[in-house]
Order: sequence, then C-alpha cells, then structure tokens
Amino acid sequence: LLPFFYLGLETLARKILLDSEGITVSKFLRSVRMEWADVESLDAVRSGSKVFLILQGHESRPILVTNTISPFRELVERILERVPSDKTSPTGREILLDPPTKHGPLVQAWIVCLVLLGVVAGRLMGYC
Repeated sequence: LLPFFYLGLETLARKILLDSEGITVSKFLRSVRMEWADVESLDAVRSGSKVFLILQGHESRPILVTNTISPFRELVERILERVPSDKTSPTGREILLDPPTKHGPLVQAWIVCLVLLGVVAGRLMGYC
C-alpha cells in the first residue's frame, strides 16, 4: 500500500509557484524550476475533459500541468502573460483560452485514500 500513500502525499503536497523569473512545481520530496527565459515552447493537449499544459525548456525535461489543479484557469492566464506568443502553439493557445474544469480525479483520489485508510485501520483492529 505504500505506493498509494506516496501518491496521495505527492498529490497533497503539490504546489505551483509563479514569479517574475519563472515557474516552480513542487511535489513531495522533489521540485522542478524553469526560468521564463528558458522556455522554448508552450503547448497544450486535450484528451476528453482533461487538459495538459506543456512547458518545454532548452535543456530540461518538460513541465506538465493538468487541469485537475484548482485555480487552473488563473494559472494558465498568468503563464500566457509570461510566455511570448511566438513560443506558444496556436492550437495550444486555443485550448488554453477556454480550458474545461476537472475535479473527478481529485475526488477519486480522496475516496481511494479513505477506503485504504479504512482497510488499514480495520486490519490493525483485527476486523479483517
């Protein structure tokens, strides 16, 4: 069950910080930083009601942000302000200007965590 608890902790600890120099994505036990000057391209991919924002840097791995993050629309607006329009793909800009909201995975993750916590508590109390 440890991988599920790690995934839950990573989801709960996820933070995205924007400042004048760049973007920082922090998760449980790791963090990724990309400066605005290092951004080569900004794109977006839509799969059903899920949207992936992709920031690609010169030498670094891409940064992926999904619309499961609560203030996704505001985050997209702030990123689009910082990244020059010539580095943003036209289809990506079109997708990002009207992103759908997505809350299902977050609710599902909480339900799974609660069920697993119940199973562990039941096991410790001798019910299972």
